[in-house]
Amino acid sequence: MVVVRSPGAYRALYILNWVYRSYYEPYYHHNWIVYTCGALQTALYADFFYYYVISKYYGGKLQLPT
Repeated sequence: MVVVRSPGAYRALYILNWVYRSYYEPYYHHNWIVYTCGALQTALYADFFYYYVISKYYGGKLQLPT
């Protein structure tokens, strides 16, 4: 479970860091490619985490959709 949560939490906190820096650093340079890729990676982690939680809730093995 730690293996699933750690990267997802890291990416979510990193997105919060972008928001914080954009408000409080006067010369912060926005990099939209990094924002887009970071949000996509976080969404993929969230999707994997969803299937992991559902499989543990029903007591089965983790089986990703094909």
